[in-house]
Amino acid sequence: VVPDGPLHAMPFAAIGHSSRASDSRIWLDQFSIVYSPSLAYAIASKDLNASAPRNLVAVVADPVYAIDDSRLGRQVSASKRSLLTLRSADSTPFVRLPSSAVEAAQVARYFNPERVVGLSGFDASAARVAKLPFERLAVLHFATHAVARSDSPSLSALFLSEFALNGDALPKGSLTSLDVRRMGMRADLVVLSACSSGNGERVRGEGVLGLTHSFLANGSGAVIAALWPVEDASTAQFMAEFYRSYSELHSPADALRQAQLTFRSLASAQSKDVWASF
Repeated sequence: VVPDGPLHAMPFAAIGHSSRASDSRIWLDQFSIVYSPSLAYAIASKDLNASAPRNLVAVVADPVYAIDDSRLGRQVSASKRSLLTLRSADSTPFVRLPSSAVEAAQVARYFNPERVVGLSGFDASAARVAKLPFERLAVLHFATHAVARSDSPSLSALFLSEFALNGDALPKGSLTSLDVRRMGMRADLVVLSACSSGNGERVRGEGVLGLTHSFLANGSGAVIAALWPVEDASTAQFMAEFYRSYSELHSPADALRQAQLTFRSLASAQSKDVWASF
């Protein structure tokens, strides 16, 4: 599917197969769906530096967002805690994503442990992510908060740990779409398990400018992202199902379809919010 304009926000997998009331089938029942931001991108050849072995899996999850996070413990002095509380009040108030740690563990279980790089908690920082060997990544998975900016797509961002282990505020707590481009962040498969991570500015003929566009422009083979906000625990379950299927099918589109079919069978409103979003 090569959508344009408002169709970029359309979950094509959930579209009815026909206009007949007796036909309850949807596209998901018959097709694995791949989206391309533009026709030019769809026909362009991609070079992921074939000479480099891409066999590493990086999972970034469960960042430390707030000074009252229990992982900071007692090592933060009262005066520093008071100062950082004021600082936190002036920034975007993100809460911890407890299920993202579960999600990270589920992702890792389907790969060789020796090839998995896990960055969680204090290690889920912008500085640590920037040092990942992107030329060797088969999979790059983020389970964090995200904000898509339609007014300024280069500032669409994945939000990472705000604090170090000693309670010091880190100089940078996010990775913007512009950062992704500048650092050449890429992988065979990039999964943005974060709210509305597939959104941004819609540009006719170019697609949606934002996080997904930056990863694809850097040469990533495929990007999975969400069209709207998704619930933490359900998303963790969905991603576990996706990677189980991916370990068997080795195709992002087919694995995503299988995970969506499984979640669709649950027939709950929350499950539909998740499977139709990605």
